[in-house]
Amino acid sequence: MSNCASIGIIILLGSVLRSYKWLDFSLWYDEAQWLIVAGSGTFQRLSHDAALIAKPPLFGILLHFWRFAGNNEAFLRVLPCVFGIAAIYLVYRTGLLLLDRQTALAAAALTALSPIHIHYSQEVSHYTLTVLLFLCAIYFLLKAFACNRNGYWILFCLCSAAALYTNFAALALIPVETVFFLSSGISGSRTARKWIYSQFFLMALLVCYYFSLNRQMPCFTYARFNEQMLWMPRGNALYFRQMFGSFDIGYTAYLWGYRISSVLFLFLFCAGIIGTIRARRTSLTMLLTWALLPVLAGLSVSRVIPVFTYRNFLVVLPAYYLLLAAGINYFRRMRIVIWALIVILYSVSLVNYYGNRYPCAEVCYRPGVHPRMDNRGASKYVLANIQAGDIVKHTCYSTVTPFIYYRYAFSGGKGVKLTLSARDHILKKQNASFPDSLAGHKRLWLFFASWEYPPGLEEMEVRRILDGKYKLLSLRHFSGLDVLLYDLR
Repeated sequence: MSNCASIGIIILLGSVLRSYKWLDFSLWYDEAQWLIVAGSGTFQRLSHDAALIAKPPLFGILLHFWRFAGNNEAFLRVLPCVFGIAAIYLVYRTGLLLLDRQTALAAAALTALSPIHIHYSQEVSHYTLTVLLFLCAIYFLLKAFACNRNGYWILFCLCSAAALYTNFAALALIPVETVFFLSSGISGSRTARKWIYSQFFLMALLVCYYFSLNRQMPCFTYARFNEQMLWMPRGNALYFRQMFGSFDIGYTAYLWGYRISSVLFLFLFCAGIIGTIRARRTSLTMLLTWALLPVLAGLSVSRVIPVFTYRNFLVVLPAYYLLLAAGINYFRRMRIVIWALIVILYSVSLVNYYGNRYPCAEVCYRPGVHPRMDNRGASKYVLANIQAGDIVKHTCYSTVTPFIYYRYAFSGGKGVKLTLSARDHILKKQNASFPDSLAGHKRLWLFFASWEYPPGLEEMEVRRILDGKYKLLSLRHFSGLDVLLYDLR
């Protein structure tokens, strides 16, 4: 089979997996935040709101303009999906430059089937864009070193700049390409000078962004350390190991799947290193730096600032899959058996993902990733039945921003303001009497939820207090949450 046919089939398969059931899930907290940021009226406001959620603004800018072409959920999800599909092809092209055709195709197939990459290709967030831009920067850097054409150097600088303005994790690009330059043996040439010029450009870019961010530092600091951000874990050896387990077979595998995959993929990773070390030592140095340095740096940073969520390190996926693919091709006679095991592990995880089942606990296995709630259905129900004098409250942040966005979307934006402020919408046990927030209202619509269903002790205590003070008029269950209606009179 020709190269074009092979990669075409792989991309088609990846496209089907990324578009399957993508409207079955409502928008969740992070997605609604991005849509609220994208709905900001001016560039200055958009940058401010992006800083408020501790993210660079580029994805919000792209989403802002994407909304003009279509503002329904289906169309909004197309953008990250396109980025995810494009990354499959870029993995293949990068693999051709670093390794060989068979390895490049195998790495593209791993990316197309990857449960974690499919997960973020169906989510309205910046993660697939980060992976794509990081890949583009590496690809054009390799082409620039090979051909020394000004066009490739310009494209490398532009893609690097775009990656840095998409995700702070893209800072890993600088040490990765520096290691590649040093290991390539290029010195005292026009190519070396152009590489140095590109570094000055990136440094200037970072300085400009620092001063831009410094003007918004109060809200950036707030976003970093407020109670919504403190859930992030501090990395350790256990999280390091399980992060690669998630990269292997996603967030929705069973415990036995993680145990099998940890052995299989570690075996393939080591085989990939052995198979590459002799023929392509420079490529191996770059791939190992790309796959491991961002994670090790994240481990160090997380000792000071808790940032060790697995999605922050998705930029290492292409390098990791290229090394796994090299390991698969190292065992030519066993390739069919190895692929059969991989497909079985992927299939089990994907069946759970499409069914919204997460068998393992959040701690360690999927920090910050939760089963999807039916925020769309719950919001539509409340907005269809709300009356004058009613008030809407929530027991958890997980439902606040989705409700704000759906209220805006269902009303067509008329008379509804998009805001990231969520504190005023929350009922907490600390002010258990609730006199101030509920005074003057006739009925209370309560989104009774936590990050995981069923709600925890704090949320249960809020309901116990409400049940003791007010009459419960109705209770409606949706996937992942309940909507309660109380009479406050």
